[in-house]
Amino acid sequence: MAGLKRALFEETENRRCATVLGELVARSADVFCWCNRCGHEGIVPIARLIAQLGPEFPVPDVGVQVRCMSCGSKNIATHPS
Repeated sequence: MAGLKRALFEETENRRCATVLGELVARSADVFCWCNRCGHEGIVPIARLIAQLGPEFPVPDVGVQVRCMSCGSKNIATHPS
């Protein structure tokens, strides 16, 4: 029974994996960024992010690497545009 539960858990985890930057190239999508502090929003080109962070970098973690151009906050939410 333990093997069945482990397999089910691994399958569930694989479905919940975050999208990585390299996957957005195939979809021709960029990354939408939203400042949780001031509400400023913008779109960052995927080519720029891949050049700086690499194609295996998770999209939700991009928010930790960028800063709001309006207020300077690092509290940024990101998702594919």
